[in-house]
Amino acid sequence: MKSIKLVCAIAAITGFVAAGSAFAQTSGGQITFTGVVSDSSCVISGGPGTGGGGGNFSVALDPVSNTVLAAPGAVANPKTFVFRISDGSGTGECADGTIATVSFNPVGNDPIDPTTGNLTNTLAGESNVQVQLLNDAGTAINLFNPNNSVVSNPVTGGIASIQMQAQYYAKTATTTPGQFNSTLRYTVVYN
Repeated sequence: MKSIKLVCAIAAITGFVAAGSAFAQTSGGQITFTGVVSDSSCVISGGPGTGGGGGNFSVALDPVSNTVLAAPGAVANPKTFVFRISDGSGTGECADGTIATVSFNPVGNDPIDPTTGNLTNTLAGESNVQVQLLNDAGTAINLFNPNNSVVSNPVTGGIASIQMQAQYYAKTATTTPGQFNSTLRYTVVYN
């Protein structure tokens, strides 16, 4: 009996020693964080084609008949709008040569169709039309893909204007009449 207890005690000690070596520390590494602190005092406002205002502004699209949007992929009524980036008084205190970049930052429940990358209507029971954004070259922006939702322009004379367009987009052949409303988050970075 004593030998069984002794064997069990030796096995238990061996197990603890083995377990201790299993939890031994391995070599580590280093993480480096970098960043930039800007001295820019630039502010964002809605320029031409918007309702004006500070960082939050609106773009009102002109009304369109649903018969114009009767085929999948049909677009109508492009509306040009501008992000205006300047100092608070609009006199131009932003550093020339700085690149202002607008990035769209959708989060989980934002109204973006993952198949088209367009804004969807947030008004229940209203039109099923979508709104498509285009960059200054007229190329559609896929808001669902963060790599395709960036528009940049240099600051010149203390001001940067980033021109874009918004237009109605028919996802299906049956576009229902009604109102449209949607929102989109964005950030502006200066480099």
